[in-house]
Amino acid sequence: MLITDEVWETLDPDVFMPSIDAFRCLGMIGTVEAVKVLVDIGKKRDVNSLIEGALAMMSASRPETAVLYMEAAQDASLQAYKRSLFAAVAYELAAQHPALRAEVAAFYTNLLRTAPDELAVRIMVEAACIDDPQTQSALDRFLTTSAEVLREERDEVAEARKGRPWREFAVSFARAIEPPKGAVPTSVNERAMKPKPGRNEACPCGSGKKYKRCCLQ
Repeated sequence: MLITDEVWETLDPDVFMPSIDAFRCLGMIGTVEAVKVLVDIGKKRDVNSLIEGALAMMSASRPETAVLYMEAAQDASLQAYKRSLFAAVAYELAAQHPALRAEVAAFYTNLLRTAPDELAVRIMVEAACIDDPQTQSALDRFLTTSAEVLREERDEVAEARKGRPWREFAVSFARAIEPPKGAVPTSVNERAMKPKPGRNEACPCGSGKKYKRCCLQ
């Protein structure tokens, strides 16, 4: 019942609310077995859009489940917005449980080095959306090798945000750098002729600035 199309796509609260309550209960149970179901749902559904507070519900899991979220975040077959949610859960668990921080630091460092641009930005935006200063400082402490990079990126995002609410900004900013679903180049030649520049490469417009500081914004 939890993951059928009929349940998740209906507008009838009598149908979808029990599934949302069950999702919340799985997070509260927080065992490895329960989290396996949560991760499965998260892979198949856009739970961030369907369930208010999905991140908080998943972050109530026990610390030993962090590895399940990290494994899901490394699944290259998933969309960037799903991978970033799983990465954010691992980050939250490490903030709550200091014993996890070294492991999660290594995970984040590797993920940020190898992630496609849109995933890296989504991960950074998710971190920036968390307003709790204690949690933010925890991120800076346990992301030892990538903290400086992440802080630099957060500063850029804060400048682009220009006072908008974090959640509203996160959606628009992520959409701006992630191709719409189903979008394809007009031809194979176009794809070959116009490769997407990296965030730190020179902007193809010829301004002399880095791509992330110019046309990516």
